[in-house]
Formats: sequence, C-alpha cells, structure tokens
Amino acid sequence: KEQYFNLFKNMYLTIFKCGLLLLLVFIPILVTDIFRNLFDAGFYSQFVDSKLTEGEYHTFLMIDLMIQTGIEVVLIPLLTVVISGVNNIFRLMVQGESVIFKMDFIEGIKGNYKNTTILALIFGLIFAIVRFVATLFVYNIFIVVTIYILFILLILPLCLLSLIYTSYYEGGVFNCLSNCFKLY
Repeated sequence: KEQYFNLFKNMYLTIFKCGLLLLLVFIPILVTDIFRNLFDAGFYSQFVDSKLTEGEYHTFLMIDLMIQTGIEVVLIPLLTVVISGVNNIFRLMVQGESVIFKMDFIEGIKGNYKNTTILALIFGLIFAIVRFVATLFVYNIFIVVTIYILFILLILPLCLLSLIYTSYYEGGVFNCLSNCFKLY
C-alpha cells in the first residue's frame, strides 16, 4: 500500500508517459471498434427498414466482428512492443530501482518482446475463437454467457499473469504458461 502511494506521488510523470504510450498504440483498436459500431448501426437501420433479412443481418454482424477481430490480432505485434517496454518500467518502479525511461523502455522491448508477442498472439487467437463461437450461438444466450464467463475466469487471468511473468523471469513461452497456470 505504501509503495503504491509512493510511486503514484513520486513517479506520476513516468506513469503518465507509460499510459500515454499505451493509449497511442490502442488508438487503432479503438478506431476499428468505432467503425465496426458505425457499420453495425447501418446494418441495423437496413434491417429495420426491411432491406435485410434477419439471417443477412446476423451474417453481416458476424463478418463485421470477425474483421475487427482479425485486425486486432494483426495489431498484436505493435501492441506488444509497448507492453514489453512498459512492463519493464513498471517492474523497475515496483522494485524501487531508478528508471531512465527511454533506456529501460528499450531494454524491456529487447528482453521481453518475443515471449510477450507469442503469448499475446496465443491469447488473441483464443479470444478470436471465443468471439466466433459466441456469434455462432448468438441465439443461445446460455452458451454465449458461459463461454464469456469461462474466458473471463480462466483465460484472462492467465493472460495477465503471463504478461507480468515474462518481465520478471526468463524462459520459454510454454514454461511461462505452465508456471502461470500452476500459480493461478
């Protein structure tokens, strides 16, 4: 608790820089989501005006969602560059070491990029599968809710733990996943 408030009080500029970098790399995902929502609104208005059947409407929504998911998976290597650097900076701050932002950011990329990218791609593909299955069973709310609950309770914590784990320990991706699974 004391370390958290100490970091927030004394390292606010470093935390702000990290947050700004993360925001900048997430802008393409936010823009993609905005465009998907605009397309979905257009599809909905066509559905309401009876220009699309219910099946066509759901097909367009599914295609739209899969395109967004594909774009997000393709953007993962860009995201993991920043995540690798930011993880290293946060690790140093938590351990009470001094931070030289640019140098430590680049050091984090060099040390963690490969494992972070592989792990993020694995979890990104799992999320794509979850989205795909959820859209296939859109009429069965029990299956959709169950699959998202399982994703949130099982996969998401493993993803977050593994991203943190890669900044602290060296080793392969499967070693990281194994240790995170055991820890979780």
